[in-house]
Parts: sequence; C-alpha cells; structure tokens
Amino acid sequence: MHFEQNIDFKSINYWAEIIKDYFKRNNRLKDLQDFEKFMAFKRTSYGPSPLLFFCTLKEDKQFDYIFAA
Repeated sequence: MHFEQNIDFKSINYWAEIIKDYFKRNNRLKDLQDFEKFMAFKRTSYGPSPLLFFCTLKEDKQFDYIFAA
C-alpha cells in the first residue's frame, strides 16, 4: 500500500540515487562508476520498471552485496 501512495518509489531514478549516495558515502567510487555504466548499458533490459531494474541489478554478480542482509 505504501508503495502505491509514494510515486517516487515507482521511479528508477529514485532508487538509483539512493544507491549512488550509498557508494559516495562509503567511498566506493569504483562501484559508483560501475553502477553508472550498468545504468547506461542495461537500460533497455529494465525499462521504466523498478522491479525489472532490481532483477537486472541482482543478475549482475558484481552488485550481489547490495542484496546481502
């Protein structure tokens, strides 16, 4: 329900900025560069869908640690 009420949650840019901010705050500049490349090259794979964005991100093994709990 909360997802439906907050339109930002439906934006890939919203989630991408959170991930980029994480890389910047943790001084992971190489990861930031790799993520920006991922965003550019994989855009056709995920389109405008945040769900497909995260699925595509999860498939890329170099970003597996983002999903570790």
